[in-house]
Amino acid sequence: LRFYMGPDNCDGDGWHVGLANVATFLGQAMSMVILNDTCDELNWEMIFPRSYSDGPDGFYPMSNACGQRGVSYTQSPPNVCEGSEEEYSCDVDPDMKITSSSKSIWEGDAPPPLQCFPRTKDQTVTGHYDPVILNPNKKGFMVNEEGNVIPSKIGRTDVEGCCWWGRGALHTRGVCNLGKLNYYLGKRAADEGRSSRYADIDFCKNPEAICSDNEPRTMDLRWTVALFEWVERVQSYNDMGWNYVEEVTKFATDEGDLVGSVLFSLGQGEPTHFVDEAGSVLEQGCPFPPCDPDRPQRLRWKARRKQNFVMAVEAVGLPVKSELFRRTEEHFVDPLIKTSFENSLLLSKSPVDGKMYESYRYHFADFIESLRKLADVGFGGVGSEEDGNFFFIGQGMEGTESSGMLNIALFLTYAIEMSILADACDEHNTQKINGRFPVSNACGMYGASYQDIICKEDADGMECP
Repeated sequence: LRFYMGPDNCDGDGWHVGLANVATFLGQAMSMVILNDTCDELNWEMIFPRSYSDGPDGFYPMSNACGQRGVSYTQSPPNVCEGSEEEYSCDVDPDMKITSSSKSIWEGDAPPPLQCFPRTKDQTVTGHYDPVILNPNKKGFMVNEEGNVIPSKIGRTDVEGCCWWGRGALHTRGVCNLGKLNYYLGKRAADEGRSSRYADIDFCKNPEAICSDNEPRTMDLRWTVALFEWVERVQSYNDMGWNYVEEVTKFATDEGDLVGSVLFSLGQGEPTHFVDEAGSVLEQGCPFPPCDPDRPQRLRWKARRKQNFVMAVEAVGLPVKSELFRRTEEHFVDPLIKTSFENSLLLSKSPVDGKMYESYRYHFADFIESLRKLADVGFGGVGSEEDGNFFFIGQGMEGTESSGMLNIALFLTYAIEMSILADACDEHNTQKINGRFPVSNACGMYGASYQDIICKEDADGMECP
């Protein structure tokens, strides 16, 4: 198996499909791991015991190492191999001792790194972390008392044999996935006479080699492990009438609207897009959650995944546009429209003789490319479940292309008046004081102080220092 870089077809555009696969992989990695700048999975799931209804907001059980979101990393699919794949699984060693190499970058108090170690007579439970959210003047602390036990969501109160948390750029986790890694790329492959990229690493006995700063290949491993899981679990998926390669091909060709159909289905409802389905295959094992009827769950971070996918599409240089932007662009590149645009709107006035000339600083092609970026890619919304911000050309509203054109016309009206007519990028010194132009007009003109113009409440804190 290889990472899919597209078909070698006669049209020579198979690389588009390959880049779409790269963008889909990167979008998931950005959402799940890169945003938090971690290699190891963090202890992020809070438990809210009913017995503490009048107390703190919640606790972080250290036994979250055994599994989060109600999924056991040693007993629940897709983290455990089933049927013909059972031979791949790592054996659970209750004596294994590992401490995560990653620390949280969250603001404020965060729980310690995940750990696994055996129970003893003196320590049968591993305790929990109390972040003391309701008292900002007090630091969080560990609680480890027999009579004060907060179980994880899967009911564990210890971390014995719980060394299988996520690692690498996709947080590859579980005895099955790490076992397959060892079978194909690790020590087991070498021991059984097969070629092995990491013949000296037993990922079943030392999964922390992926993230450990003591392993000189850790920076390579973080990506290799993630790409291996993507190839083995996502790219190869063909079940329930859904084939990954076929689906990614649709959205990298004229059969689909790769960008537009993402931007306007950013909510947390049922999966409506290929990016949702690929994320569900990765996270739950099937494209249409809930995949485990015993533990039904929705897909996390749907808006974030799709917004990051759009950013990845732009970053890898995939030449795709939304259907709406295609129609907008087709309108503007019509020879009559383009000529009128350039000869009427992109003209500047000479301060010497007052004659109009073609602007040196503002060009049609640059405007169209910038419009595509702001209308199709947008900004904001990354790292949250909030939708991004886009230049309106009629998105999400059928039959509103005329409204989009009106918005473009209004924008250009102000651009002509404020910059294009003077052929300026920087603001000019235009205000006379007592017949002179003060150099201090740089600080503000016509009664405005530029350094005192602050953001509105919804953008509080975004000002430049």
